[in-house]
Amino acid sequence: MTRGLWAILGVAALLRAMRALARWDEVSWQYAAYNGPLIESLGAQDWPAALTTMTGLHPPGVYALLGMGELLWPVPLLALGLAALASLGAVIAMARVHWLAGLAMALGPIQLHYAAELNNYPYLALLVALGWSHSQLRPSDWRGLGLLAGLAAWIHGLALISILAAAATVCGRTMVKVGGVAALIALPLWWPVLRLATDGGSYIQPTPQVALILADAWGRFGPWPILWLGFLALGARRRPRIMWAALGVAGFIWALQLARLAAPHQFPYWLALGPPAALLLVEARSAWRGAILPILVIQGLALGGRQALDLHTLMDAPAAGMELAWSRSLPGDAVILVAPPRTPDDDKRANSPSLWVLRPWQAMPLHRRSAVPLGEPSDGAPRVVQGRRVHVHDHVRSTILAATHEQGQSYVVATGARRQGQHGRALTQLLGVEPEVVGADLLFSLKR
Repeated sequence: MTRGLWAILGVAALLRAMRALARWDEVSWQYAAYNGPLIESLGAQDWPAALTTMTGLHPPGVYALLGMGELLWPVPLLALGLAALASLGAVIAMARVHWLAGLAMALGPIQLHYAAELNNYPYLALLVALGWSHSQLRPSDWRGLGLLAGLAAWIHGLALISILAAAATVCGRTMVKVGGVAALIALPLWWPVLRLATDGGSYIQPTPQVALILADAWGRFGPWPILWLGFLALGARRRPRIMWAALGVAGFIWALQLARLAAPHQFPYWLALGPPAALLLVEARSAWRGAILPILVIQGLALGGRQALDLHTLMDAPAAGMELAWSRSLPGDAVILVAPPRTPDDDKRANSPSLWVLRPWQAMPLHRRSAVPLGEPSDGAPRVVQGRRVHVHDHVRSTILAATHEQGQSYVVATGARRQGQHGRALTQLLGVEPEVVGADLLFSLKR
C-alpha cells in the first residue's frame, strides 16, 4: 500500500473515531430498546427465533451482532467502534478500486454523518461498497457477488437492492444469477418479511415534502453534495451504466418515501449512493484533476473541524445536574436522566454532555426485570453502571415515577429544564417534589 493510501485511511479512521465518541448520546442509549426481543432470544439461546426476529423493518443480522455484544461485553464503545470500523471498511473497499474513490468515501459528508450509528446503516455502507468494488474488480465472479448480496439481505434490504444494481452494470444475466444466490441465502427471512409486509401499515410515515427535505439536508450536510453534481455528470457521460444503476437505487428510495414506508428524513438511505458516486468521480478525474483534489481537501478540513468542535463542545459543556446526581448517588440507587424532546432520530447533530458523564468505555449491562420487557423504550432502557440503575428518557413519561419506587434513593436529572419551563413543570407535577436548580438543569431527589 502506498503512503497516499495510508494517509487516506488515517484521515478516515481519525474522523470516524471522533464521530464514534460524539455519538454517545440519548439516542444511542435508546437503540438497545429496539433490540430487546432479539437479545432475549439470544440470552435464552433460542437461535431460530433470534435469527428470524425483525427489528422494526430491518433484518436481524447486525442486531444479532449487537445483541451478542450486549450479552458478552456490554460496553457502548464496542458497538460504536464496530460501526466506525464498518464505515472505515467501506473506504477501504472503494480505495481498492482507485485511491480517489477511497478519498471521496473517506470525506463524504453523508458517509461521515452516519459513520458510527448503533443500527445497521454503517454496515449498509460497507456491504454496498464491497458490492460495487467487487463488480468493478472481478466482474465475472457472480458467485462472490451473490454471496455479498445474500449477506446484504440479512443486513439491510437497500444493501441487497444496491448490490443487484451494481451487478446490473456487468450484465442482466449476472444480476439474475446474483439475485438467485441471494434468494437462497436469505430463505429463512422470507416468512418474517412476508409477515411484516401484511402487518396492516404499522410503519406508515409522513408524506415527503421536497422543500423541507432539501432544507433539512442543507442543514445537516452543508453545500458539499451539491458542489459535486457537475463532476458526477461528467463521470456519468463516461460510465452511463453506473449512472443508471445509481438512479435506479435513488428511484427505489424515493418510491419508499412516496409509499410512506420510509420517513422523509431517512437520509441514511442515501449512504447507498456513495460508492457509485465515488466511481463517477474517478471517471471525471482526467478533465477535473486540478479541481477535484483541492475541493476534497477543503471539504475534509471543514468536516474535520466540525467533528473536533463537536467533541470540544461535548467534553467541555457543563453537565452540572448529572455530575451532582452521580456524586451523591450510591450503588443501589437510581439515576434517571430526562432529556428534552429531541429532533427526529436520524438528525445526528446533537451532543449529550450529561450522558458523557457516563464514559462509553464503562461496562453498562442492561437491567432486567421480569415485570418489564427487556429494553422497553418507555422504561428508559435501564442499565447498571457502577452499581447504580440508570434510566434515560427522551421526554417526560409516566414510567419515570415507577422507576423512582424501586429500592434505594432516586435522582431525576432534567437537562436544560431551567430554560424550558414546561419541561420542568411537567416533572415537578409528576414527581410531587420541588427540584434543586443546578446550572441549566433541575435535580429531583426522592427517598424511599
